[in-house]
Amino acid sequence: MKKTLRYSLFWTLAAGMLSPAAAQVNPVTGAVRDLGRLASAPARLEKADLLPVAGVVGAGLLLYSLDGQIRHAFRKNRTSTLDDISKQAEKLGNGGYDLAIAGAGWLAGKAFGDEKLRVTSLLAAESFLAANGVGTL
Repeated sequence: MKKTLRYSLFWTLAAGMLSPAAAQVNPVTGAVRDLGRLASAPARLEKADLLPVAGVVGAGLLLYSLDGQIRHAFRKNRTSTLDDISKQAEKLGNGGYDLAIAGAGWLAGKAFGDEKLRVTSLLAAESFLAANGVGTL
């Protein structure tokens, strides 16, 4: 199991246990439920959904087919400034930052008595788990 995923599971479970909203929003069971809904989503498509889905799939396939050329263009235009920006931007892809933001939101919601912020923060952790689950699979 990836280190980030282990940390995310721990902090998500810890946040869920500390929150009275955990009875309503459990990030782990919510993530599992969401994964099931994602897997069964194609069976629920309606006729009106086909064009937008085809557009997203088409755009994804186009970007996938151009991946080598895009990578080459970025390497060709590489600068030390862009390298510095890239190093900082890369941190945004680290799950620890995502969980820290969700945790800070949960703590702020607790401190200010904002139940909506706490629930939203738990939903953010749930989304992180679902996305990691899909990415890992």
